[in-house]
Amino acid sequence: MCVAEFDKKEFSRLLLLAVGDRSLNQYAKYADVSAAHISRLSRSIVDTPPNPETIRKLASKAANGVTYADLMKAAGHLPDSSDDQEKKIKDIDWDAPLREKDLASALQKITDMTYEHNLPQEKRMMLAEKAFLKFGPPPDVTGDKKAAHGPSYPGSGALRKNVRIPAKVAILSSEK
Repeated sequence: MCVAEFDKKEFSRLLLLAVGDRSLNQYAKYADVSAAHISRLSRSIVDTPPNPETIRKLASKAANGVTYADLMKAAGHLPDSSDDQEKKIKDIDWDAPLREKDLASALQKITDMTYEHNLPQEKRMMLAEKAFLKFGPPPDVTGDKKAAHGPSYPGSGALRKNVRIPAKVAILSSEK
């Protein structure tokens, strides 16, 4: 059931943005959605919106910061609450991650805030940069020196490789 009108043009714009620099066929394969269906949606020739499950699949592999909520609104499944979203973003305690005890806790707080408030990528990056400025880059795997490759941002996977482990465990793993 649609709450608002299906905005075919906006959905098409967002979908093409979500495809990014991949081919439509690559995106379809990654998202597990028919390339023909994506093509029809991107050309605004479908009169009914895709169902929320299809939108979830499209959003899970979307590029350029296109979110599930963006696609759901364009499809008419969510009311247009841009004023509500802007108010929620204004009410966010942006310094909360900086009150954490260490970088890992701060990045976890940013991740939690991202899911809770559907933060855009530029806001997540801003928070992560502030956390790195306060806590410094993560230590390398041995815990002896700072990571040489630069900062890791939430979701990049690099942070998981750079967690501090006890020295005894590091010594045992290096003996093998």
